[in-house]
Amino acid sequence: MKKKLIHFLVVFLTVTLCYILQSSVLPDIAGVSPNLMVIEAASFGLLLGEKEGIVIGFFSGLLCDIFFGPLIGFGALMFALIGYVCGTFKRLLYVDGLAFPLLLIGISDFGYCFFSYIFLFLIRNRLFLGSFFTLVMLPELLLTMLLALPVYPLIHLCYNRFLREKHASPQTGGKDALIL
Repeated sequence: MKKKLIHFLVVFLTVTLCYILQSSVLPDIAGVSPNLMVIEAASFGLLLGEKEGIVIGFFSGLLCDIFFGPLIGFGALMFALIGYVCGTFKRLLYVDGLAFPLLLIGISDFGYCFFSYIFLFLIRNRLFLGSFFTLVMLPELLLTMLLALPVYPLIHLCYNRFLREKHASPQTGGKDALIL
């Protein structure tokens, strides 16, 4: 019971801290800021698995939707998908390095921006993908990847310290895991 409470508190505090930093502290460079919530959803999905990734992603997206989203539910769906897709890699890979998580965070942010374009602009007949890509998607992707360099190791350290189960290593429990 105590371990579950600690687990919940660590995830809750991390999501809350990421949201506060995302909405107040992170710089807004030419209308674009790094997406810390994508980093958080992808990281927790990769580290905790698909079930917890989808739940954490859903509530992170819902939090963003309630306070500064154009639609209620769009961010929740997108972040839940990011948490789920990144969580599927937990069964396949045991990632201790930084390259694969950064690649996954970059792909997640690109997917988030691309689907945001499709559902928030393209459906309303705003056909400016080229300028949206160069002015919004690419700068946000680069800023998110740059911010993920220090943030993912902090989330991974928090995971190792508070959330990792002692028997979850691929040498003892994960017979299908590939170590990267």
